[in-house]
Amino acid sequence: MKIKSSFWLLFPAFISVLIFAFFPLIQIAIPTFQDSKGFLHLYTEFLKNTYNLHVIGRTFKIALLTMIIVLILGIPISLWIARQKSKVRSILTIIILFPMLTNAVVRNFAWIIILGRNGILNKFRDRKIVCVRMNDSLNLFL
Repeated sequence: MKIKSSFWLLFPAFISVLIFAFFPLIQIAIPTFQDSKGFLHLYTEFLKNTYNLHVIGRTFKIALLTMIIVLILGIPISLWIARQKSKVRSILTIIILFPMLTNAVVRNFAWIIILGRNGILNKFRDRKIVCVRMNDSLNLFL
C-alpha cells in the first residue's frame, strides 16, 4: 500500500477527533476572547478569586507529589521487573495490570446481569414492559 493511500485511511479518524475533541474546546474558548471588557478580562477575574488559586495550587501540589512518588517507586520496580526471567516477568506484569482491567471486568458482568437468561431485560420482557426478544444463542453465550 502506498503512503498516500494509507494517509487517506487515517483521514476519517482525524476528522472525528477534530469534530468530537477540538471543536467543542474551540466553542468554549471563543466566547472568552469576545468579551466586551477585553481579551483577558475573564481569565484575570477567575485568577483574582483566592479560592480558585487555592484549588489550582492544590491540584499542582497533588500532581507533583504523585509524579515524585511514581518516579521513586516506578523506575526501580520497572527495572527490577525487566531484569527478571521471562515467566516471572509475565506474572509480575499481570499483577501490575490486573487492577486496570477491573473496570472492564465489572462492566462485562453488568452486561451479563442485564442481558442474561434471568437478566433485567428479560424480566421486563416477561412483564411486557419491553418488547425485545433475546435469542437463545446470546443467552447461552452469556
